[in-house]
Amino acid sequence: MALHTVFGIPCTVFFLRLTNIMISYLNFCLIHNIFSCLCTSRKVPKKNSFVTWNTINTAFFPVMYFFNFLYYTESVSTLFVLAAYSCSLNKKYWLSAMFGFLSITVRQTNVAWVGFLMVAHVIDYMAIDIPFVRRYLNIILNQGLLKAVDYLVKKEKIYDRLEILFSNIIGYFFVCLLFLVFLAWNRGIVVGDRTAHEPVIHLCQIFYFAVFVLVFKPSLFFSKIKCFIAALKRNVFLSVLCLGVISLIVHVNTMAHLYLLSDNRHYSFYLWRFYCAVSSKAPFVFVPLFMFGLYSIESIINFYPWKYAYYFSMGLLIIPQKLLDFRYYILPFVFLRLQILKDEWWQLAIESLAIIVINTVFLYIFVTKEIYWVDFKEPQRLIW
Repeated sequence: MALHTVFGIPCTVFFLRLTNIMISYLNFCLIHNIFSCLCTSRKVPKKNSFVTWNTINTAFFPVMYFFNFLYYTESVSTLFVLAAYSCSLNKKYWLSAMFGFLSITVRQTNVAWVGFLMVAHVIDYMAIDIPFVRRYLNIILNQGLLKAVDYLVKKEKIYDRLEILFSNIIGYFFVCLLFLVFLAWNRGIVVGDRTAHEPVIHLCQIFYFAVFVLVFKPSLFFSKIKCFIAALKRNVFLSVLCLGVISLIVHVNTMAHLYLLSDNRHYSFYLWRFYCAVSSKAPFVFVPLFMFGLYSIESIINFYPWKYAYYFSMGLLIIPQKLLDFRYYILPFVFLRLQILKDEWWQLAIESLAIIVINTVFLYIFVTKEIYWVDFKEPQRLIW
């Protein structure tokens, strides 16, 4: 109705889906801007060809790319979150908070990324002031706390520093506060069928996401496997401990949503059957793969001071979800992929080849494969 009323465009399936195609172009531009900003701020030698190549690989990431052709909220949700991230990198914090608010109106769980941007900015701001912190601690140790407080107020102008930081994050704070008001008013985060989206503690989601990262960033197998094996040999006790903890979580926390077991229009339905078939014969065969996936994620963001904020936001987003739905992984993956700035040409080439093959095959299956339900006349299609 909005398309027809405002622009005079017919509200048909074609034009509704065309909306997401146009949004995907905006996402491409935002991804390119973010890569450029990150290369500049982290002093990574920036070649335009490599920035563009990274942008193409990220924008054509198969799950996100696929839903650009359907009338789902994934594209616009990603648009607002990327816009918030881009504005934050460009020091337009109020505008960033506004886009964060818009992202929450599309997907309530996007509040996790608003919180991430706020905490990441605080951490980055403090990291810049590391020399100041060291000077302050030295004065405490050598001259006492009172002298340090006097130094803090008079020499370092702590009030000015805090005022700048507070003015930068106040927009994010208000958005998070409004979200808490919404939670109280709505008596929960779910808008719609609450029985289908009851929050749980599903720690295995982290392991599934780790494998998801390996599948859609396959060059990690070649670039990280030697380091992973070396780390296992170097820390035998810790490796065995991690193996045991992950095995225990898989044993006690594996769960399946009714939709996952019954909806054969999604690839997760078939992957889950394969996972259960293998696990029934060798219950912990996937545990080493889970470990390698987690190691790969850690190696990507290990050097960033906000990495724990990312883990918290990612966990907040996917752990409460009982349903294994690959759409939940889109933004955690995109945020992770945006941090990979130093890939060699062969790593990008492997990623591009995988993207081309996966997108081609899955679009072909979508067009040619029809699924019929007894109680539904129209043919169903296979989607992520």
